[in-house]
Amino acid sequence: MDFTGGTLQLTFADGEQAQFTPAQLHFHSPSEHTVDGVHYDLEMHIVHTYMDGSLGGVLGIFFDVEVGVENPQANEFINSLRFADAVPAPGFELGQVDLASYLSTVPMEKFWSYNGSLTTPLCTEGIKWTVLDTVQPLS
Repeated sequence: MDFTGGTLQLTFADGEQAQFTPAQLHFHSPSEHTVDGVHYDLEMHIVHTYMDGSLGGVLGIFFDVEVGVENPQANEFINSLRFADAVPAPGFELGQVDLASYLSTVPMEKFWSYNGSLTTPLCTEGIKWTVLDTVQPLS
């Protein structure tokens, strides 16, 4: 999913702060990262650029289906992406997806941060990864 606007401000483990423009988001199922060797059901990657347009980093958020546990905001956000309606063709219209409102509900105090690369070609290096510690439950 490509973005048409908006900004993110991130504070990294070393205290450095930077503003970014989200470029696109995508999902991996199961998660690309693991915690103590365990994959989660879903991992969202928000790829973002520095304000000058150069590639900046990726924000990763885990999602996991937990029977009997729901996060209405996470469910509403995932539902707004209309996965059930998606067709494997570029240009599928999603309508309104409110990433900012969803992110405002996600705890961001605990995270892992490291310098790495993109995991898909061109596998660009020098990417700041920030992966949130708090797993978002889904029904």
